[in-house]
Amino acid sequence: MDRLKSFGNKLAVSSALPSESMPKNPVIEVLGYRRVFVENHKGIAEYGCHRIVVNVSYGQICIAGQHLELAEMTKASLVVTGLVDCVSIMRRVR
Repeated sequence: MDRLKSFGNKLAVSSALPSESMPKNPVIEVLGYRRVFVENHKGIAEYGCHRIVVNVSYGQICIAGQHLELAEMTKASLVVTGLVDCVSIMRRVR
């Protein structure tokens, strides 16, 4: 299965397709400094008013700031609101 994912990612890069066209790839949108939208997440790993960590297929997305809260969450997407200071990607090393 990992070989198939790797092939799909290489195909998207080589054909100049947008990465969001690949199924199950997370999509992260930062809207100003008050809202972060994450699509294709795998759940919440850590939740607090200063830090929210979201699991994604290749690792985690860490959202740091003040007065953070989970405004919406569905099986497919979530929205974090508050004063966002930093959004970082932590890839899982294989």
